[in-house]
Amino acid sequence: MVDTSVRFRLRYIAAGIRLHGETLRLRDRRSGVSLRLAERPRTEQGCVGGDTVCEASCTRGILLINATQGLSVEDKAVAALFDAMYRQIARLLWLARWRRGSVGPHHSIRQFVEFVWRLKGGSWQAVKDMVHLNAEIGFPTKIKPDPLQPAIATLWRTAESEPLGHELWREAYGNRTANPRSAAVLAVAAAEVGFKEFVAKLVPATAWLLENVPSPPLLKMLTKYLPELPVRLAPTGRKAHVPTAVRREIEEAIRLRNGLVHVGERQIDQARLRSILGAVRDLLYLLDVYSGQRWATEHISVATQKALNTEGARVQ
Repeated sequence: MVDTSVRFRLRYIAAGIRLHGETLRLRDRRSGVSLRLAERPRTEQGCVGGDTVCEASCTRGILLINATQGLSVEDKAVAALFDAMYRQIARLLWLARWRRGSVGPHHSIRQFVEFVWRLKGGSWQAVKDMVHLNAEIGFPTKIKPDPLQPAIATLWRTAESEPLGHELWREAYGNRTANPRSAAVLAVAAAEVGFKEFVAKLVPATAWLLENVPSPPLLKMLTKYLPELPVRLAPTGRKAHVPTAVRREIEEAIRLRNGLVHVGERQIDQARLRSILGAVRDLLYLLDVYSGQRWATEHISVATQKALNTEGARVQ
């Protein structure tokens, strides 16, 4: 048996992340995995508009009994490496999607491309016994967005993750046509979970209570509790607050959710559902701003941004 250095490369196709010609390159120091995110060549067969190529690569010492027999994902060391590389790709996609304000189904990976290996100077060979699942994704907001490379590098370095509220919102958005009732319920859950996560981030001592003790109604927390929180950023010079129009839409969302869950209402107006989804999205990105993510203002609607500048008490 020979312990030798082997180069590995894992590639996927993802959708719903607009790079605008930019290529992202990162290296995770802890794992040694290098990452690249780039637009998929339009001339490539099967390319769909908005496709991106996600690539992870690294070098590892692997025991090779016989190089001619190849490597298999059934080998525990290879399987563990695949899992680590996949998780790094998934995190990069989550951060890019969150930072760019992309929307769509929960999973951004659309297609598995390859998991290959090679010895120094050798040719690439496929890792054997791969079994993979394909998932799909799919609202750009800024015509000329800020460069992603420095933004993602900062988020990666500070160990930030896309908040769970955003993930739930994307699930709701993905269900808006096929299952609008599910979308309405998930939208409210995204707002509730997003606010709890936001409070726990600002005031870590409250995390246990938020997870284990029933919380006050969301609207009460938004109106009474939010203005008293020690937010990290108040860009308008006013106390943290949620504009009236957004609160009213969320109040309607809660009423609709309660009707679905407790009464069994069946019909949901698509225009109303879209307004609710927009209000919850504004709320989640507003909470990101109050958490210190100034860039999140890019993804808040113009109407809500205007209201932020006219409503709410000024900071003394």
